[in-house]
Formats: sequence, C-alpha cells, structure tokens
Amino acid sequence: MKQLFLTVLLMAQFDLRAQPKMGLYEGQWRAQVYRQDSIPIVFNFETKKVNNQWQLIIRNAREQIEINKIIIEGDSVQFAMPVFESEFKAAIQSNGSLKGNWYKGTALQTQEWVFIAEPNKKARFEPINGNATFNISGRWAVSITRPNGTIRPAIGEFF
Repeated sequence: MKQLFLTVLLMAQFDLRAQPKMGLYEGQWRAQVYRQDSIPIVFNFETKKVNNQWQLIIRNAREQIEINKIIIEGDSVQFAMPVFESEFKAAIQSNGSLKGNWYKGTALQTQEWVFIAEPNKKARFEPINGNATFNISGRWAVSITRPNGTIRPAIGEFF
C-alpha cells in the first residue's frame, strides 16, 4: 500500500510538471470580435509588462488606446476600455490564445460579442498575393449602417 501511494504521488508530480505554464503572452496579438450578424471586426494589440504591471495597447492605424488595468486571475483575463463603455472577459487557452466575450453597454441593452485573440500575430489581415486592381490607400469618408437602419459617418484608413 505504501509503495502504491508513493507511485501515485510521483505520477501526480510528473503530470504537474508536464503541464505548460498558463499565463498571458507578452507581445503582438491579432484579435477579433464578432458582431451579432457574425461579421468579424479585426484589430491588433500588444501586451507588455511595465514596472511588473501588465499593459495592453490597442492599435488602430496611428491611434493607440492604452489600457493599464488588466486583471489576471488564474486563466481569466479582464480589461475595460478607458474611452468606451465596454470590457473584455476571456480565458487563456492551452495554446496561449484568448477566448471570451466583449461586453458593451448601450442605452437599450448590454451587447455581448464573441472575442478571440491569437498571440504572436502582427498582421491585421493575411496577405493576398498578386497585384491590386485599384489603389484605395489613404483616408476615406465611410458610412456605417447600424442594425436599426440609421447611418453613422466614420473614417476608414487604408494602407
């Protein structure tokens, strides 16, 4: 019985050491939130430690949104947007990616969109080989049609 107990104890220690250490990846990410119509909104962000505290920087062309309050408990990651009334809640997956939801408060209800993020991905979109038919680089006035049919003006910047 004593030998069986020691064998089980040794196997448990071996299994614990074989498990990869879960934690937040430090570096570049490619993320997506999926609208209610399943269309993804793709963006990039970077995570890094500054003075032993996690920092997250969302990049949108030249714009940068800095997030300095990131809560990590076990495999859970949570951070709120400093400008928008919204927050991300996700779980760190075994491959290092994040899966969870983006919650955005509105006047009528709280929206919940699926959120995924892949570490070590610098490109916002996968490159497509071949020559472009048209050059659309630059800043463009665009219109975004909301689900209720109203139109919101915005700016699209293409590289």
